[in-house]
Amino acid sequence: MSNAVRIEPDLQFIKDLQAVGGESLKKCYQCATCSVACPLSPADAPYPRKEMVWAQWGLKDKLVNDIDIWLCHNCGTCSDLCPRGAKPGDLLSALRNMAYRNLVTPTVIGKWMSDSKYLPILVAIPAALWLFVWFLTTGLTIPQATSSSARSSPVTSPLTPS
Repeated sequence: MSNAVRIEPDLQFIKDLQAVGGESLKKCYQCATCSVACPLSPADAPYPRKEMVWAQWGLKDKLVNDIDIWLCHNCGTCSDLCPRGAKPGDLLSALRNMAYRNLVTPTVIGKWMSDSKYLPILVAIPAALWLFVWFLTTGLTIPQATSSSARSSPVTSPLTPS
C-alpha cells in the first residue's frame, strides 16, 4: 500500500486568486466539461480541469510552475459550456497574471504590469530613457536640416504674391 500524501493548501493563495479574477473558482464541481470542450486539451492531461482542482486545493507551487496555464488563448469555450459558470478561462488568466508577477525582476514591475493604474509609470519608464539618451547625444536640441536642397530653395507661402 502506498504512503498517504498530506496536502497543505495555501488559503491565502486561494483568496488572492479569487481577488484577481478567479472569483468563480469554488463553483467548479469537476464535471470535466472544460477539458472536453477545450480544443487544446491533450488526451493524456486533462486541461484545464487539473488546474481547477489544484486551484481549489490551494496548490500554489504546482499552479505557478505549471506550463499548461500558458497554453490557454482564452477562446472562452470552456467558460461558455461550464454548467456551473465556473469560468475556467478567467481562472487561467488570473493564474498567468499571478505567475508573471513573480517571474519579472524586479518584482515591482510584475506588480505594475498586473494593474492598470500603474500604466502611466510603465509608459513613463521608456519615455524617460528615451529623453536621457536624447540628452546625451544632442543636448536636447533639435538637429537642423543638412540637405543641400533644404538650404538653397526659399520657402514661399501660397498666400503671398511673388
